[in-house]
Amino acid sequence: MSSIEPHSPHPERGPEPDRGLSSGISHPTSVSLRLARRARWLAVVPLIAALLLGVGLVAQWVSEDLRAAAFASSLGMRGNDLVRDAVAFPAALWPTIIRSVPIFVFGGTMYLLFRLFRRLSVGFVLDQMNAKLVSRAGIGFVIFAGTAVLSNTLTTLLLSLHNPPGERILSIGFTTSDIGAFAAGVALFGLGSVLGEAARVADDNASIV
Repeated sequence: MSSIEPHSPHPERGPEPDRGLSSGISHPTSVSLRLARRARWLAVVPLIAALLLGVGLVAQWVSEDLRAAAFASSLGMRGNDLVRDAVAFPAALWPTIIRSVPIFVFGGTMYLLFRLFRRLSVGFVLDQMNAKLVSRAGIGFVIFAGTAVLSNTLTTLLLSLHNPPGERILSIGFTTSDIGAFAAGVALFGLGSVLGEAARVADDNASIV
């Protein structure tokens, strides 16, 4: 005699649908090929930006003419005898070191953005680490803007130390690039905070389901 299995009132559930970008779980999701491809390409952009500034920094160390042009351009002293008389080493050693600090800060910030895009390219979309990377990149831009203003101020003072008393220069100023970097940093920090909270809520909802 054949036995009849009782019919379950709840049909067997099929596989979970692919939630893609809406997933808030902190592990790789099956992102679309388009997102992965774009993220891989975008990951190259911060590396190129850091490389270009690094090349410019090296050029300032090895070439007196390029160092004089960079100093004059950033300090607003093009054609001033102050630059021509103070760009040779050892007089220009400390100004060049000080001007290197914002470049290193910028390079570190670009590395954070590179890590962010790499994580996006392999499937990490909405999670706490991405939010932290965005916030840290924002802090990096703020520090970059601050060190840029400070380095220009100290460079002006150091380059004028050989001047007679009363002719030394202490100039505090900022450019539109400094303002833009500061504003972008504040915006990224706020965005990272929002993304972190969104990732936390999404993880809580996923754990309940």
